[in-house]
Amino acid sequence: LKQLPPEWAAKLRRGLSALRGNVGKYLALLRQFVQDHGDDSTRLAEPLTAGDMPTAVRMAHSLKGAAATLGLEQLAAAALKVELRLRAAGDTAPAPNELEADLDAMRRAFAAVTAALPPEGADTPAAAPAADPNRVRHLTEELCHALEQGDFNAHGLFLKHDALWQTALGPAYAPCARAIRQFDFRTALETLRKRG
Repeated sequence: LKQLPPEWAAKLRRGLSALRGNVGKYLALLRQFVQDHGDDSTRLAEPLTAGDMPTAVRMAHSLKGAAATLGLEQLAAAALKVELRLRAAGDTAPAPNELEADLDAMRRAFAAVTAALPPEGADTPAAAPAADPNRVRHLTEELCHALEQGDFNAHGLFLKHDALWQTALGPAYAPCARAIRQFDFRTALETLRKRG
Protein backbone atom coordinates (compact mmCIF):
# COMPACT_ATOMS: atom_id res chain seq x y z
CA LEU A 1 0.00 0.00 0.00
CA LYS A 2 2.99 2.25 -0.53
CA GLN A 3 1.20 4.17 -3.28
CA LEU A 4 -1.34 5.65 -0.87
CA PRO A 5 -0.80 9.22 0.33
CA PRO A 6 1.55 9.31 3.38
CA GLU A 7 -1.13 10.84 5.61
CA TRP A 8 -3.15 7.62 5.24
CA ALA A 9 -0.45 5.40 6.77
CA ALA A 10 -1.32 5.99 10.43
CA LYS A 11 -5.04 5.70 9.70
CA LEU A 12 -4.61 2.40 7.90
CA ARG A 13 -2.65 1.04 10.84
CA ARG A 14 -5.85 1.23 12.87
CA GLY A 15 -7.66 -1.03 10.39
CA LEU A 16 -4.67 -3.37 10.25
CA SER A 17 -4.45 -3.52 14.05
CA ALA A 18 -8.04 -4.82 14.19
CA LEU A 19 -6.67 -7.89 12.39
CA ARG A 20 -3.67 -8.16 14.70
CA GLY A 21 -1.30 -7.06 11.96
CA ASN A 22 -2.32 -9.76 9.48
CA VAL A 23 -1.50 -7.93 6.25
CA GLY A 24 -2.85 -10.70 4.01
CA LYS A 25 -6.25 -10.64 5.69
CA TYR A 26 -6.30 -6.85 5.68
CA LEU A 27 -5.55 -6.74 1.96
CA ALA A 28 -8.24 -9.35 1.32
CA LEU A 29 -10.73 -7.28 3.31
CA LEU A 30 -9.75 -4.11 1.42
CA ARG A 31 -10.21 -5.92 -1.91
CA GLN A 32 -13.61 -7.20 -0.84
CA PHE A 33 -14.57 -3.75 0.42
CA VAL A 34 -13.69 -2.21 -2.94
CA GLN A 35 -15.59 -4.98 -4.73
CA ASP A 36 -18.69 -4.62 -2.52
CA HIS A 37 -18.77 -0.83 -2.19
CA GLY A 38 -16.68 0.52 -5.08
CA ASP A 39 -19.72 1.62 -7.06
CA ASP A 40 -21.77 2.89 -4.11
CA SER A 41 -21.45 6.49 -5.33
CA THR A 42 -23.22 5.40 -8.54
CA ARG A 43 -25.62 2.93 -6.89
CA LEU A 44 -26.91 5.69 -4.60
CA ALA A 45 -28.68 7.16 -7.62
CA GLU A 46 -31.14 4.23 -7.71
CA PRO A 47 -32.84 4.81 -4.35
CA LEU A 48 -32.58 8.59 -4.76
CA THR A 49 -34.32 8.45 -8.13
CA ALA A 50 -37.00 6.18 -6.67
CA GLY A 51 -37.44 8.51 -3.68
CA ASP A 52 -36.36 5.73 -1.30
CA MET A 53 -34.51 7.91 1.18
CA PRO A 54 -34.23 5.25 3.94
CA THR A 55 -32.32 2.96 1.56
CA ALA A 56 -30.06 5.79 0.40
CA VAL A 57 -29.30 6.77 4.01
CA ARG A 58 -28.65 3.13 4.93
CA MET A 59 -26.22 2.73 2.00
CA ALA A 60 -24.26 5.86 2.97
CA HIS A 61 -24.25 4.82 6.63
CA SER A 62 -23.02 1.30 5.81
CA LEU A 63 -20.25 2.67 3.60
CA LYS A 64 -19.20 5.12 6.32
CA GLY A 65 -18.97 2.36 8.92
CA ALA A 66 -17.11 -0.06 6.69
CA ALA A 67 -14.62 2.60 5.59
CA ALA A 68 -14.01 3.76 9.16
CA THR A 69 -13.45 0.20 10.37
CA LEU A 70 -10.77 -0.27 7.71
CA GLY A 71 -9.10 3.03 8.61
CA LEU A 72 -10.18 4.74 5.38
CA GLU A 73 -11.02 8.00 7.10
CA GLN A 74 -11.19 10.21 3.99
CA LEU A 75 -13.75 7.88 2.47
CA ALA A 76 -15.63 7.58 5.76
CA ALA A 77 -15.76 11.39 6.04
CA ALA A 78 -17.13 11.74 2.50
CA ALA A 79 -19.75 9.06 3.17
CA LEU A 80 -20.69 10.79 6.43
CA LYS A 81 -21.27 14.06 4.55
CA VAL A 82 -23.52 12.25 2.10
CA GLU A 83 -25.39 10.54 4.93
CA LEU A 84 -25.92 13.82 6.80
CA ARG A 85 -27.15 15.58 3.65
CA LEU A 86 -29.58 12.74 3.00
CA ARG A 87 -30.86 12.75 6.57
CA ALA A 88 -31.30 16.53 6.46
CA ALA A 89 -33.29 16.22 3.23
CA GLY A 90 -35.94 14.14 4.98
CA ASP A 91 -38.30 12.50 2.51
CA THR A 92 -37.16 14.52 -0.50
CA ALA A 93 -34.04 13.57 -2.43
CA PRO A 94 -31.52 16.41 -2.64
CA ALA A 95 -30.62 17.81 -6.03
CA PRO A 96 -27.77 15.84 -7.64
CA ASN A 97 -25.43 18.86 -7.60
CA GLU A 98 -25.79 19.05 -3.79
CA LEU A 99 -24.15 15.63 -3.43
CA GLU A 100 -21.73 15.70 -6.36
CA ALA A 101 -18.66 17.03 -4.49
CA ASP A 102 -18.99 14.42 -1.75
CA LEU A 103 -19.71 11.62 -4.24
CA ASP A 104 -16.65 12.70 -6.22
CA ALA A 105 -14.56 12.58 -3.01
CA MET A 106 -15.82 9.02 -2.46
CA ARG A 107 -14.85 8.04 -6.02
CA ARG A 108 -11.34 9.53 -5.64
CA ALA A 109 -10.80 7.73 -2.32
CA PHE A 110 -11.90 4.41 -3.84
CA ALA A 111 -9.61 4.96 -6.82
CA ALA A 112 -6.64 5.61 -4.51
CA VAL A 113 -7.27 2.43 -2.51
CA THR A 114 -7.79 0.35 -5.65
CA ALA A 115 -4.60 1.66 -7.24
CA ALA A 116 -2.60 0.96 -4.09
CA LEU A 117 -3.67 -2.66 -3.70
CA PRO A 118 -1.03 -5.18 -4.77
CA PRO A 119 -2.05 -7.71 -7.44
CA GLU A 120 -4.47 -10.43 -6.33
CA GLY A 121 -2.60 -13.43 -4.97
CA ALA A 122 0.45 -11.43 -3.85
CA ASP A 123 -0.55 -12.25 -0.28
CA THR A 124 -0.70 -16.00 0.20
CA PRO A 125 -3.57 -17.37 2.30
CA ALA A 126 -2.92 -19.60 5.26
CA ALA A 127 -3.58 -23.31 4.90
CA ALA A 128 -6.98 -24.43 6.13
CA PRO A 129 -6.87 -25.86 9.66
CA ALA A 130 -8.81 -28.95 10.59
CA ALA A 131 -12.30 -28.07 11.76
CA ASP A 132 -12.09 -29.26 15.37
CA PRO A 133 -15.73 -29.39 16.59
CA ASN A 134 -14.92 -27.93 20.02
CA ARG A 135 -12.94 -25.08 18.52
CA VAL A 136 -15.67 -24.41 15.95
CA ARG A 137 -18.33 -24.35 18.70
CA HIS A 138 -16.26 -21.98 20.85
CA LEU A 139 -15.49 -19.62 17.95
CA THR A 140 -19.09 -19.72 16.75
CA GLU A 141 -20.30 -18.69 20.21
CA GLU A 142 -17.72 -15.88 20.28
CA LEU A 143 -18.68 -14.70 16.79
CA CYS A 144 -22.43 -14.86 17.54
CA HIS A 145 -21.88 -12.76 20.66
CA ALA A 146 -19.92 -10.14 18.68
CA LEU A 147 -22.59 -10.08 15.97
CA GLU A 148 -25.40 -9.73 18.54
CA GLN A 149 -23.58 -6.76 20.08
CA GLY A 150 -22.95 -5.12 16.70
CA ASP A 151 -19.24 -5.31 17.54
CA PHE A 152 -17.08 -4.46 14.52
CA ASN A 153 -14.45 -6.86 15.88
CA ALA A 154 -16.67 -9.58 14.40
CA HIS A 155 -14.91 -8.75 11.12
CA GLY A 156 -11.51 -9.45 12.60
CA LEU A 157 -12.65 -12.65 14.29
CA PHE A 158 -14.20 -13.94 11.08
CA LEU A 159 -11.17 -13.04 8.97
CA LYS A 160 -8.65 -14.37 11.47
CA HIS A 161 -10.25 -17.83 11.26
CA ASP A 162 -11.40 -17.59 7.63
CA ALA A 163 -10.06 -21.01 6.58
CA LEU A 164 -11.74 -22.65 9.57
CA TRP A 165 -15.08 -20.98 8.74
CA GLN A 166 -14.84 -22.15 5.13
CA THR A 167 -14.41 -25.72 6.30
CA ALA A 168 -16.92 -25.60 9.16
CA LEU A 169 -19.71 -23.64 7.45
CA GLY A 170 -19.57 -25.32 4.05
CA PRO A 171 -22.29 -23.84 1.79
CA ALA A 172 -23.27 -21.36 4.52
CA TYR A 173 -19.80 -19.78 4.36
CA ALA A 174 -20.41 -17.55 1.31
CA PRO A 175 -23.64 -15.90 2.53
CA CYS A 176 -22.25 -15.48 6.04
CA ALA A 177 -18.98 -13.97 4.78
CA ARG A 178 -20.85 -11.61 2.43
CA ALA A 179 -23.13 -10.43 5.25
CA ILE A 180 -20.19 -9.78 7.58
CA ARG A 181 -18.27 -7.90 4.86
CA GLN A 182 -21.32 -5.72 4.30
CA PHE A 183 -21.76 -5.14 8.04
CA ASP A 184 -25.13 -6.89 7.88
CA PHE A 185 -24.59 -8.56 11.24
CA ARG A 186 -28.23 -9.57 11.64
CA THR A 187 -28.15 -11.69 8.46
CA ALA A 188 -24.77 -13.18 9.40
CA LEU A 189 -26.15 -14.15 12.82
CA GLU A 190 -29.25 -15.73 11.27
CA THR A 191 -27.06 -17.70 8.85
CA LEU A 192 -24.92 -19.02 11.71
CA ARG A 193 -27.95 -19.95 13.80
CA LYS A 194 -29.65 -21.75 10.89
CA ARG A 195 -26.51 -23.81 10.45
CA GLY A 196 -26.96 -24.59 14.10
